Order: sequence, then C-alpha cells, then structure tokens
Amino acid sequence: MPAGDVYRVGIIADQNGVNVENVMYFKQQDADGAEDAGLQLYNGVYEICAADLWPNLTANIHFNTITVKKVSPIPAQTRVFPFAAVPGAAPAPGIGTGANATVSTYTTTYSKRGRGRIRVPGIPSSAVANSNLTLSFITTLNTWLTHILGIWSATGSAIHWAGYVWSSIDATARAVIAAKVHPNVRSLRSRRK
Repeated sequence: MPAGDVYRVGIIADQNGVNVENVMYFKQQDADGAEDAGLQLYNGVYEICAADLWPNLTANIHFNTITVKKVSPIPAQTRVFPFAAVPGAAPAPGIGTGANATVSTYTTTYSKRGRGRIRVPGIPSSAVANSNLTLSFITTLNTWLTHILGIWSATGSAIHWAGYVWSSIDATARAVIAAKVHPNVRSLRSRRK
C-alpha cells in the first residue's frame, strides 16, 4: 500500500462487564513494500499502549481486541486482532464505567471536521482528586499522546504512522497538531440515533 492510506483503529476493552471501544485514526507515512501495513499498525498501537497507557489504568479494565480498518482511499474489511486480555495494573479500583479522561485533538481546521476526541476509560480512583485528574496522571496521558499521535513505527517495521482526525462528512483525514487532556473527569453521554 502506498503512503497516505488512512486507517481506523478500535481498541476494545471490558470494564466491569461493559464493553468500551476507543477509536483513533492513523495515516501511513511510508510505502509498506513487503510489509503488512494493518499488522504493523496493530503491533505499534499495542506496543505503545502496553508501555505507556495500560499499566496506569485500573485492574478492573481488560483490553482484549484491537480492530484495524483501512478507510481511505479505498476502504477495506475490518481486521480483528484478539489477544490475551491485558488488564490495567493500577491497584486502585476504577472510578466507574461511565467516567473517563477526555482528550481533545486539534488540526489546522477550526471546525467540527478538524477536531477529535479520545476518551480513556479505566481511570483508577488514585488518579482522581475532587473530580479532577491528578497532575501525575495527566503527565502519563500526555506521554502516551506524544507517542501515539506523533510519528512512530512498530519495532522492526519501516512503516511510520501519525495520528489524524477523520471527518466522515467529507471523507478527509487531517493531521493532529495538538492534543489537550481535560483535567476534569467526564461522563460518557449517549447519543440519540
């Protein structure tokens, strides 16, 4: 596949019996040659999350599947990469299934098409004080964001990836130029269909 392909990655977890999916988009920065781009994207996302994010989340959340789907220029089938459930490692109990840390992502387009959200479930109670994330947990999230949204590659792979915001309105991917962790804990809201 050539450079410029855009992929959707879904990280699926179980927190106290409730399925949680986090969706992010990445743009391929190099041609893949003989490599399997989808597999390398999965490997890289798994490596970064296992190193920077998952150990800092509550033991009540278990990550067990990552889905990868090419969305542009020609959409492809969703690939499912199941693995042995990876629990969070923080000893403190979670703050609740509906509460999460929220990250806003920004591009050079200041409209709804140029913004994105990443919701991080599994926040341990030790990372929250007075309904706000602790400074150390915000630092942890910023480290993860720097690695997952910056330009990176999986160990042993020549393919580089970068975080993007995808607009389904005009089927366009825009590079993430900034990300902000909101200090207050937020609740998930349901959307009417």
